[in-house]
Amino acid sequence: MAVDPGVVEAYYATARGRLDDLDTTLQTLARCLRRASGFSDDESVTLEASGVAAREAIAQLLATLDILERTGLGVVDLQGRMKKETRQLVTPLRRIDALASTRAKTDGTLARRLHELEEHTQFAAGALFPSSVHGLDQVNDLILFKLRPLVLPRFNREVDRQTQKGTWNDERRSAVEAAHEEIEKPFRNLTRFLNRLAVEPVDAATIRQGVRSHRAVMAAVAKMARTLRQRPHFSGFGGILGDVRAIALAARKGLLRLEVPLFPAWEKLGPLRPLITKDLYDHLAGVQKFALLNITARMLATGLGDRNLLASDFKIVIWQVFPDRIYLQADAKLIREVRKNTALFKTAPAGLHRFSAGSYKQRRPSRGGLQLSYAPEVEDSTTTVNIDADIDLFKRPFSHFFAEVLVNHLTGSTTSQYRVHDILADQQVPPIGGFEVLHTAALA
Repeated sequence: MAVDPGVVEAYYATARGRLDDLDTTLQTLARCLRRASGFSDDESVTLEASGVAAREAIAQLLATLDILERTGLGVVDLQGRMKKETRQLVTPLRRIDALASTRAKTDGTLARRLHELEEHTQFAAGALFPSSVHGLDQVNDLILFKLRPLVLPRFNREVDRQTQKGTWNDERRSAVEAAHEEIEKPFRNLTRFLNRLAVEPVDAATIRQGVRSHRAVMAAVAKMARTLRQRPHFSGFGGILGDVRAIALAARKGLLRLEVPLFPAWEKLGPLRPLITKDLYDHLAGVQKFALLNITARMLATGLGDRNLLASDFKIVIWQVFPDRIYLQADAKLIREVRKNTALFKTAPAGLHRFSAGSYKQRRPSRGGLQLSYAPEVEDSTTTVNIDADIDLFKRPFSHFFAEVLVNHLTGSTTSQYRVHDILADQQVPPIGGFEVLHTAALA
């Protein structure tokens, strides 16, 4: 179950492009901050240092991408190694946001630059960690951080030790080397399966078959490790084989903890399909598709008289999608209708949303409610508006994405969208296009 080389090549190209864009955005923001007034000397020094640190973190990420691409490391392995580096990027971004957001309330240019930074950071996050499969890293970390560096090298060290003691012979060497390969190969195959889930859309039948197959193989590896411990040729290898058995059993268990979103094809999106182009939809990372389908499902289920928020006469065009929100253009009467429907919506602070002329939030439900922030002001002559639509999970309105959940996306966590999906399911909001999440626990 190998990953398509073209998919991996596209992954690296997209990740590099998004990091380059983020670096350019940071340079633009730095020039804006130097011109901005109201910062103390200490704050200016901190902002300058934070900008430098963020750009250094980006440079390190780009260097790591180059090294790992040359070595042919799988995408899931790459993401495991890059978690620390991405956290090093988040820290200076948070400092910049904490200092600059207050000034941005009265400085429109600075506000725009901060929004651009936030957006490009999210794009970079989606490019580095495109998968929205929950639980991949837990299984892969067993192989990446335990089996490969800590357990398998001990085979060779034990062979060398026993050779020096004179207790070794060709027959034993052949048996141990064969066992080493027989143990390592199933884990290599499992890594390939995890990599495919990380970068490619995979159908439910393939996932079920893969999980069942690899669980059976891991059980066989654990049994083999236990059996080999009893054989004379493997005297001295008991602790190593015990660790192999433990890792195989943990991986087998971890495969039952995966949550895999099964995103519908663009052709299956029903009422959503006319609102987003096929090209945009097909190029969204998993975390972006998850947000899009959650938010639009809520919009479709929200009635305004005899129509819903996705009704065709609102002339909605979705033009940007992030891991927590979508940007759309619509006829201004959408906001007018929302404004009139005071039983369903109440005014809310637009906070630091890009479109902040006004904002409305659902009164009910209390969890997973929709918020629509818009611009420009909706006057009688206004014909179209830009809308920032998101589902509230108790985020503070006066903080950018960095300070809340950005680190989750930069390190591959998609907990927020899973929470939203579960809330919508509990409230019996129908999914769009048959969207569902496959829980591998059901395959036990």
